Amino acid sequence: MLILIVDDDESIARVIGSYLRQSGYEVVSVVNATSALETLQRRTIDLLILDIMLPDGDGWRIVDTIRRDSKLNHLPIMILSAKIEDADKIYGLQLGADDYVTKPFNPQLVVAKVQRMLQRFYPNRVSNTIRLGELEINTETRECRLAGTVITLTPTEFAILKTMMENVGYVFSRAELISRSLGYQYESLERTVDSHIRNLRSKLEADTDNPRYIQTIYGVGYTLREES
Repeated sequence: MLILIVDDDESIARVIGSYLRQSGYEVVSVVNATSALETLQRRTIDLLILDIMLPDGDGWRIVDTIRRDSKLNHLPIMILSAKIEDADKIYGLQLGADDYVTKPFNPQLVVAKVQRMLQRFYPNRVSNTIRLGELEINTETRECRLAGTVITLTPTEFAILKTMMENVGYVFSRAELISRSLGYQYESLERTVDSHIRNLRSKLEADTDNPRYIQTIYGVGYTLREES
């Protein structure tokens, strides 16, 4: 699937593009609004990652143009911007963007969001597999693999890992991790999260004292990201 990145900061576009290519996507990058609109007319783009502050105008114009164009208005749009005010986020979403990520950002989080958006907008074209490095899960078959080896997980362990893999880089409190994985009716099981995380680490981590994937954020909870 082809993703268009529109950002005049070429270092940012290069980083995002690298992570997306590693995840199996084709990427094209442009640095201004004019080139973006030309590319959208010339090529079949599956998802747009768009900066708002561009040298020849603002990204809002691109969003508005896309949503008014009958041939393009289906296109999923992720805004990637240094504008962090709630008013900007609300305006962008109301104008027609599907997600809004603020700079600075975790590129792994951007990739995870891209994967979820593509699965939502193109369910018949996108694999049900979510990957992070050598770790992958299939949300349809509920299979987990690490470096190609099948890892047996309990239903609760899979639900927790799935929630974290859909939100790479996000820091979950214990209560939030349980409620988002299993439902609000399970909030009373908050105290069991540490046990489930410990079991997941024993299955996924070569060194549980220095985990590669599931990180503890002391005083807050847990996050999933790949450590080198």
